[in-house]
Parts: sequence; structure tokens; C-alpha cells
Amino acid sequence: MFSRLYKHVGTAGLVVAVVALVAALGGGAYAATGSFGGGAKATASAKGKPGPRGKQGKTGPAGPAGAKGDTGATGAAGSKGDTGATGPAGPKGDPGAKGTPGVTGQPWVPDNTLPPGATLTGAWAAGIGPAGASRLPISFSIPLAAPLDAAHVHYLKATDPPTTECPGDAADPSAASGHLCVYTGIELEFFASSATITHFDEAETAGADVAGADFLVALQGASASGAGTWAVTG
Repeated sequence: MFSRLYKHVGTAGLVVAVVALVAALGGGAYAATGSFGGGAKATASAKGKPGPRGKQGKTGPAGPAGAKGDTGATGAAGSKGDTGATGPAGPKGDPGAKGTPGVTGQPWVPDNTLPPGATLTGAWAAGIGPAGASRLPISFSIPLAAPLDAAHVHYLKATDPPTTECPGDAADPSAASGHLCVYTGIELEFFASSATITHFDEAETAGADVAGADFLVALQGASASGAGTWAVTG
């Protein structure tokens, strides 16, 4: 190697090259080991201070609104809330329109008497001791227009058949217009003496008043009892 350098640079150049090579090798050794054999350690250079922090830049303008997102799924129903307090009463409303008149009730009429063809019904019962008598009131809830005479009041025993004036029976009492019919449904050794329908008078006149009649029952002999119904038609 040295012979080739000598040919190119000559004696002087060779000397300079050798010195430079030695210096380079010596400096590299010092850098690697930290000494030239004396054991002294190399001192590291001081760390540089950080520079000042830059100022924060201004916030840029808001960008345009993005596209509307898809509707989310419906959430679960919440629990029922408490009932609110009652509000104040509202103003009174206007009166409604007048309705159409209803049908006249029956059997009521302006003069409060039983109309012709309308029928009232009721029931009676009696219990009588030996040789006793009983007065059973028959009361009309709607007065008759006029009293009834003896020809228009009728008593039918349980075994009597229907008549033109009294076409019903104790289970279904009825009476022709202007007549009162008293029907017997239960008869136990009953009325061996008499049974009459009378006005409310001391003379016990057969017939009926506008408000009702007396059903007078007389018995001779053993005690007995009976029950039935009645019907009167205006």
C-alpha cells in the first residue's frame, strides 16, 4: 500500500499522509475510549434548552352541517306518570236545544182518573175464625171517573168459570170496561156464608166507590182462609 502511495505523492506527500493517518486513528481512539491512556473520562456537552412554545392559532370557522342521520330505533315506553291535579271548572255551557215532547204516560190523564179501557189490578187475602167476618179493603191507586153499582161488581170463586164481565182468573185478573171483578185463587173451606163487594158505608151497599170498595166476607162454621186478586177497568 505504501509503495503505491509513494509512486503517486512522493516522499513529502507520503510523510503528510502518514501523519494525517496517525492523527485520525489517535482521535478516533480517544473518542471511543474517552482517554489517551490516562483514564480521564470525557465530559458530555450540556443539553440545549427547549425553545419557547408557539402560540395557539385561532379556531377556524365552523364547517357546513353534515347530512341528516337515519332515525334511531324507538325507545322503550316510559313508566306511567302521576295523575295531575284537577284543573279548575270550566265555564257553564249554553243550554241545549229543547227536546221533542214525550208520549203521554198511561194511565195518567189531566183529570187524574182512570181512562176508559185502562185496567188496575191488585191482590187480597183473608183469614177468618169460627163464625167470624172480615172486611178487606180494595183500594184503587187511580180513582174511577164514577162509582160502580151492584150490577158492575162481581165475586168469582175458584171454581167459577170466566164471564163476559170477568173474562180472567186469579192468575191473570181482568175486567170489562166499567166493571170490578174479584177472583179467588186459594179457597180452604171458604166463605160458606157469603162474600160481597160493598161501598164504604154503614149500610154495606153493594157496589164500589171511585177510590175502592169493601170486600166483606162472612163465615159460618169452621175457620177458613182464602186469597186472590182483583181487576177494575175504567
